[in-house]
Amino acid sequence: MTDTWGNVMSTARRRSNPLFLLSVEIIYRQFMPFIWFIMAFFISVGAHSTELQKLSNTTYLLDTLLSEDKYDRRIRPGIGGDPTVIQTDIEIRSFGPISETEMIYSMDCYFRQTWYDKRLRFHAHKDVLSMDWKFLQKVWIPDTFFLNGKSSYLHKVTVPNKFIRLRKDGQLKYSMRLTVKASCPMHLRKYPLDTQACPLEIGSYAYPIQDVLYEWKGDKAVSRSDDVVLSQYDFVNITLKHRDNVVKIGDREDRRSVLVVHFVIRRRRG
Repeated sequence: MTDTWGNVMSTARRRSNPLFLLSVEIIYRQFMPFIWFIMAFFISVGAHSTELQKLSNTTYLLDTLLSEDKYDRRIRPGIGGDPTVIQTDIEIRSFGPISETEMIYSMDCYFRQTWYDKRLRFHAHKDVLSMDWKFLQKVWIPDTFFLNGKSSYLHKVTVPNKFIRLRKDGQLKYSMRLTVKASCPMHLRKYPLDTQACPLEIGSYAYPIQDVLYEWKGDKAVSRSDDVVLSQYDFVNITLKHRDNVVKIGDREDRRSVLVVHFVIRRRRG
């Protein structure tokens, strides 16, 4: 104990020497940047290795989920059982123009669909995987179309404006930005004091109702920003409905699930 205390005191006396302190400072200034560089290098290497490991794990996960012996994108989820439910919502970015002569309107929107595919459930470090449009070529997606559509297109600048998110419980959320032109049968007997209800009808092109069922994603499934205004009309209301269509194919009749939204607009006076 006495020897230890003597060593401590001796060190303290040495460190009180100005030359000793100067030497320590010079060594510190010369070598500390190098030491910090080495530390930063190993931290960077460790972080990079972690990111590579995550990337490797995600790639392996997707390769496993989408292997040909486990997944066939031509077959809908849950085939042979309950219908695949497609929850749909729309966010309107702009509305118009509206042509009374052609009875057509257009809108720019985010069109979103959500469904479950149990074949894609996974256990990994992430709860959600966000994928670009290329991933859509590898999984089943609904063949949704607009029954009263005239011409519609997907925005593609600078890349196709669509993506898909896969949740670990197999939920898929598919979003794309579209410009839709659709027919709007108008009743102009009360012009210029008329109110119109422009519909948009959404359904599957091929699947009957026992295979694919469409639902609105909540009471506010179709929304618009406050800055969406029309040049000649005012928005009155947006109404959501669901109906079954009967399609005759040869001697057989198919029932199809159809979603309908009506954009109720009133002509602006003056």
